[in-house]
Amino acid sequence: MKAEAAHQPKCAENDIRSCCLSEIKQTEEKYTETLESIEKFFMAPLKKFLTPSEFEQVFINIPDLVKIHRSLTQDIHDSIVNKNDQKLYQIFINYKERLVIYGQYCSQVETAISCLDNISKTKEDVKLKLEECSKRANHGKFTLRDLLVVPMQRVLKYHLLLQELVKHTSDPTEKTNLKLALDAMKDLAQYVNEVKRDNETLREIKQFQISIENLNQSLLLYGRPQGDGEIRITTLDKRTRQDRHIFLFDLAVIVCKRRGDNYEMKDIIDLQKYKITNNPTTDKENKKWSYGFYLIHIQGQNGLEFYCKTKDLKKKWLEQFEMALSNIRPDHADRSFHDFKMHTFTSVTSCKVCQMLLRGTFYQGYLCPKCGAGVHKECLGRLDNCGRFNSGGKSFLSFGIPFYLEHKTC
Repeated sequence: MKAEAAHQPKCAENDIRSCCLSEIKQTEEKYTETLESIEKFFMAPLKKFLTPSEFEQVFINIPDLVKIHRSLTQDIHDSIVNKNDQKLYQIFINYKERLVIYGQYCSQVETAISCLDNISKTKEDVKLKLEECSKRANHGKFTLRDLLVVPMQRVLKYHLLLQELVKHTSDPTEKTNLKLALDAMKDLAQYVNEVKRDNETLREIKQFQISIENLNQSLLLYGRPQGDGEIRITTLDKRTRQDRHIFLFDLAVIVCKRRGDNYEMKDIIDLQKYKITNNPTTDKENKKWSYGFYLIHIQGQNGLEFYCKTKDLKKKWLEQFEMALSNIRPDHADRSFHDFKMHTFTSVTSCKVCQMLLRGTFYQGYLCPKCGAGVHKECLGRLDNCGRFNSGGKSFLSFGIPFYLEHKTC
């Protein structure tokens, strides 16, 4: 009886594990059917009704996803059905490199849906055709709009499925291997989420670009925005304070004068040449626009003093400036003879140190031009001595023109 009682929990655990494996297999099969349904019942019939630009924008890279998931479905099926599921971990590790194309899909799906909505409102023939396609695909239960969201949901679910499988795997070796697959899918999910966030940041930068008059440079050159707002500025040799609106980026401060709803660009301060210093004496005045800090030129040229409306705003601005300067001159950037600088990688790249993806779409990490190594900010200082040029971080998918810089409208 004791032996039987001791054996029951293991059986139950094995049953749960079998359910986890079945869920991975069955949901992958169902998802692949959904992708094939989009291709068969929507893409093919709508090709005659949409312009090439509309077609490309709405369906993004669905055909590439179909190819990948047909292959992935077969590999998962072979692994689980043939009872060699200890190899399942390797399948997910191997497919991570191919699944990074979800970065492109997820960064464009919102625009794809907006484009589809616009087409449906302005083209009655396309609207009727979409309804007909939905009826043929799934009896009208799901529209194309509904189905376009599914790939984004699926790619963010792999790590959750593997997490459950790891939880209910008792064999130490299998558990260790599956954790590697789990790490790979977590990394993929984080990459996709960061791409989505970067896409929102790029839209924000575009709005800044539009609102600033006489700005001839692309704001994308200056890194990520850290903040913007009203401030008063004076040079250290001239005490007259000027009301300005500044846009703080990692690499520069765009100093503007407000002109109604827009801004006139007055100056661009290259933050690579400056350091920040608090001016605590100004806090004692305890009145509006008296809270100051210095921007000091590294080579001793004339600096600037910034005045904030409140003490809390000063604290916020100091934190934002310190973050920008930390991104420009991070700790360990020149350690072991390296010369790491913030860099936009135009192909998907993995970190030379931790082998995880450099996440996002622009200024994803740091590049040493001497040896070619690409790394995360938090991985700086963990590399060996800089040597001759090599491949650096592993780059496995080139987009040519970065997909996040392509702007298309319906």
